Amino acid sequence: MIHSVVTKTISIFTLSILFQKKVELMIVPDVMVDTALDAGNSFDEFHGRKVLDFDWGLANLEFSTSENFGIDPDIKIVMVNGTGGVASGDIAATEPDAGTLVHEVGHSFARLADEYWYSGNDYEGSYSYRTTNVSDEPLGLPWSHWLGYDDPYTGVVSAFEGAGYHETGLFRPSEHSMMRALPISIP
Repeated sequence: MIHSVVTKTISIFTLSILFQKKVELMIVPDVMVDTALDAGNSFDEFHGRKVLDFDWGLANLEFSTSENFGIDPDIKIVMVNGTGGVASGDIAATEPDAGTLVHEVGHSFARLADEYWYSGNDYEGSYSYRTTNVSDEPLGLPWSHWLGYDDPYTGVVSAFEGAGYHETGLFRPSEHSMMRALPISIP
């Protein structure tokens, strides 16, 4: 099912998935299990919850080795029997869930920032924060040419406060998007 959703959602891209050995993953704090990429969940202080993690160096090695066989993926995905997802550089790692997959590919392929926030975390403006989908400047938005467009999935494009982990001071283009909240609905 995930394969058909991924094909439907991002069919124009090459999709390469590394499958790990099937193992039972017990959710134990800060314990990695014996999988192909030493995957597991560990506690992350910043997010205040357990996050998916694995050996990124080994994953990069596996992907670079595949290039020796003529496989040069535009999108690199590591699918694990874990909980949640994470992206770093050009690799997205995800649990077997289409919504999480689309969110993490948003980071790794499209370089989109998270649009959710943590209560009480205010952006103070000590540095410039501008990405494709998050900005500290509500009048100079990177998406200003889309203002007013009514997208059937995310709503009217505008400047909504609360993004990039900050409750105030940063703006995002839509009320609802794959970078803001999970689960998302994939048509």
